[in-house]
Amino acid sequence: MQDVLWGALLPFLAWGLWFIVSTPPTWINVTAVGLALFMAGYYVWRADHIRLIPRLDVTRVLPYSFTDLSSQKPAVLYAFEVANRSETESIQEIHVQLAEIVPAVSQLSFLPVPLRQKHDNVFPTHAAKHFDLNPGQLKHIDLISAFVGGDQIAIYHLVAGVQNVMDGTEHRRLSNGHGKRYTRILCVV
Repeated sequence: MQDVLWGALLPFLAWGLWFIVSTPPTWINVTAVGLALFMAGYYVWRADHIRLIPRLDVTRVLPYSFTDLSSQKPAVLYAFEVANRSETESIQEIHVQLAEIVPAVSQLSFLPVPLRQKHDNVFPTHAAKHFDLNPGQLKHIDLISAFVGGDQIAIYHLVAGVQNVMDGTEHRRLSNGHGKRYTRILCVV
C-alpha cells in the first residue's frame, strides 16, 4: 500500500484535487488518464513478475534429537531447511557450503566446505554436492551435531579425510558466506 500511496498515487491525487476544484486543460486530463492506465498495467505486471522470480530462502533451523548407536549417548543434530519460493521456476545446481566460523577454529582452516544433504548417508566422496529444487520444494541440509552435555561439535561437511570436530565450549557463529548468490545463515552454538 505504501508503494502505491507514495509512488503512483501521489501525482494522481494532485490531478484529482485539481479536477474537483477546477477544470484542467484537456491535454492534462488525457495525459493523466494515459499515465493511470500505464501505471495500473505496470503494477499488475510487477506483482506477477515478482511472484515468478526464482528465490531461495532458508526457512528455519531444525533440531533433531537422537541416541548415538555406538555410545548410547543422547545427541542433537541441527539442520536447516532450504526452500524454493518461486511458483514456476526450478533452481538448478544449488551448492550449500559452510564458509565462515567466527571466531576461527585452527583445526578447521580449510573453509569453505560443502555441507551434507539430509538422508544422504553415503561416504562423503560419493555424496551429492549439488541439488535442484523445483517450485515450492524444500530440502534439509545437515549442519552440526553434538552429544548432550559434550564439549565437541561435529560439522557435517563432505570433505573426506578432513577434520570435522571443533571445540564446543565457546560460542561461535557459522555462516555460508556473503554475496548475491548466497543466503546468509547464522547459527550460534
